[in-house]
Amino acid sequence: MEFVLTGLQVTGDAIDVFDISGRRVDALQITAGTSIQTVTWDWRSVGVRPGVYLARLRSRGSELTRFVVLH
Repeated sequence: MEFVLTGLQVTGDAIDVFDISGRRVDALQITAGTSIQTVTWDWRSVGVRPGVYLARLRSRGSELTRFVVLH
C-alpha cells in the first residue's frame, strides 16, 4: 500500500493507521520534504489483516483522515 503526499512535510509528521474500533495498528514516520512523496506501508509485515482502516496524517500544518480498505 502506498500513500502519496504533496506539499511541505516536516520532521515529526506521521501517518497513524487505526482499525475500525479506534486502536492504532501502526505508525509511519514521514521524512521531511517539499515535493511529492510516496510512503510505502507493508501492512502484512506488521500483522494487519484485510479490512477497513483509518489512515490519519498527523502534521504540524494540518490533519487529514481517510478510509483504507485492504483486501
